[in-house]
This record gives sequence, C-alpha cells and structure tokens, in this order.
Amino acid sequence: MKAFNISIDKLQPVKFLTLTFLLFFIFEFFFLLNSNEGGGEIFLYYFSFYSGFVYLFWLWMMGVNLISLRNTKNVKLFHVSFLILMSMFAIHLLTVSYYLMSEPKYHDSVFELLMLIDDKFMVDDWSFVLNIAIGFISFFLAKNLREIEEGRALRFREYYGTFLLIFLFPVINIFFIQPRIKKVMDRYNVKMINYTKIENIFIEILSEIDTEFSQDEIVKVNEYLEHCEYGLALDVIVAIIVEEQKQFSDSVIQLIKKLMKEMSMEVSSDSGVYEYYLNLNLLSNTSPQK
Repeated sequence: MKAFNISIDKLQPVKFLTLTFLLFFIFEFFFLLNSNEGGGEIFLYYFSFYSGFVYLFWLWMMGVNLISLRNTKNVKLFHVSFLILMSMFAIHLLTVSYYLMSEPKYHDSVFELLMLIDDKFMVDDWSFVLNIAIGFISFFLAKNLREIEEGRALRFREYYGTFLLIFLFPVINIFFIQPRIKKVMDRYNVKMINYTKIENIFIEILSEIDTEFSQDEIVKVNEYLEHCEYGLALDVIVAIIVEEQKQFSDSVIQLIKKLMKEMSMEVSSDSGVYEYYLNLNLLSNTSPQK
C-alpha cells in the first residue's frame, strides 16, 4: 500500500482542478445549448471523461489514506469496485474514440453517437453494475471515515449522512470530505503502516515466547491479533513478561522494539502499561508522552 500513498496535503490541487473542470463543463454545456454548432461536443465528451478520472483518482486516494489509519475489512472489495469503474470508463472511452475515428459523421453529433452506443451495447444495463460499484465505494469511505472519527464501530444509521454525501454529490463532496480525512490523519499523525510486516514480527515474537507462555496467554494474545488490535496484543505480551518475570533472550526485546517502531507506537505516561514498558527498557529512546 505504501506505493500508492500520496499525502493528503498533496491532494489539495485535485480539489482546485476538479472545481475548474466542473466550471468549464457547465460553461461548455450552456454553450452547446445556445449554439447550433456541434463541434464542441467532442471537447465536452473528452473533458467530462478527464474530469471523471480526476474525481475517481481522488476517491481512490481518500480510500488509501483511510486504510492507512486502520486494518479495515473489505479492502479487496474496495479495490475490485475501482477496477470495475476504471474498466467501464476505459471501455466506453475506447468505444467512442473508435467510432469517432472511423465515422467522421459523428464529429458534430457526439451525443447522437452516445445514444447509438447506449442502444447497441445496452449501456443502461451496465449502469446498474456501475452504481453498485460507486455505492460500495461510498459505503466503504463513509463507514471507515465515521468510525475513525468516533473511535468505535458504528451502525449504518450513524453514518448514512456521510454515505449520501459521497454517493449523491460527486465533486461537491470533495470540499466536505477531504478536510475531515485530513483532520483525522493529523490527529493520529500516522504514516503508512505495513500490516504484513507487523504481523510477521508478531509471528516471530510468538515463536520465541511459545514455550514460556501458557496456552491461555497465547490464546489471549491471538484474540487481539485476530481483531487487528495490535497495540493491545503487544500490551498483553509486555505485561505478562513483567508480571510473571519471564526470562527471554535479548532477541525478544529487540523484536518488541522493532514492532513498536513499525507501528509508530508511543506509550502514554498515564497508561496502565507504561511501567511495564519502562521496566523492560523499551522506552529508553523515547520521552514520556503526556
């Protein structure tokens, strides 16, 4: 996921460009309504597609930034939905371009060509799949944004307003959604996290402590890992090591330090487990967090 990450601040130009595209689109639309010339239809068609791709790029990056804040479910469906959207956009664009190059008569009647393609290829039937994909993307973004904002799991009725904003008001929603995502990212101050690497480090730690920890203790740690509560899982491991005075090689401590660094983990001085981390010299290179 790191390869796809773009800082939320770098997406500010996308808002400006998208608004500019929208204004030009409106201008061109009214120009066509008040003109008998059809030459502008080609420009309007390609311009609207370009605007659409910019907007889809923004949706994608919003999703990537939200995923960076939590190991959420349905990430694969989010990716598949985008693959469907981009594929349908590309197919439609290539089809229209083919007809425009092979049939010059459509140069001044692109809208007529679009209606022909709609009838010939049953585009209206595709729109159902398109709306399902957009609907799921809107659901994914709304659910994860609101749950991150609230810090807990929510029912649909608690985030349907955000869902409707994303689903029903494309482009306009950029100016409401992006500031909210930037706010939660600033609050968490989170870098893109490699969850696969984190889970692999946990596997190494568990293999090292397997003989010293009881079966119940291992089960408790795994329960947190299964729910992606990595911080709590590590808290349990550290607490058990200290409370039960378990002896381990230095490699276990180094793995824990490596894990804390990978998770950008900071332990507050008023936390119930702060003394445990301090006891194992895990906070020697960091100052207490108030």
